[in-house]
Amino acid sequence: MSSEWVSAVFGLAGAVIGRVCTLLGVQRQLSAATADQKRRESNYLRAILQALHDEIETLLEVYKGAIGVHIAALQTGQPFTHYWPVSSEYFSVYHSNSALIGHIQNNHLRKSIIQTFTYAKARLAALNG
Repeated sequence: MSSEWVSAVFGLAGAVIGRVCTLLGVQRQLSAATADQKRRESNYLRAILQALHDEIETLLEVYKGAIGVHIAALQTGQPFTHYWPVSSEYFSVYHSNSALIGHIQNNHLRKSIIQTFTYAKARLAALNG
């Protein structure tokens, strides 16, 4: 075999090895980027869920302190004579993140969030007359 053939075979083998290594590197980098993206999305959704929890918890405390004590003190058959004006926009976290709620994979959790906020808005509307 001539030295030209040997050089060609080694050159071809080097090119194939280089190509395989490049493809493996790209695949590894893509896998790492995909895992990182999933982790960031999961952290983002977890932060939104925590914010929604905090919003409901805070509004429940406000409700209990402002009007809930009066409702709890009502005797059976006694009319509710207090008025609690609902004049500001509650649920700002919910409204500003409503498009992201659809990205929650857990169907039960997603439905529970929507039901909770819908029921709370209905309760506030009923108090406001």
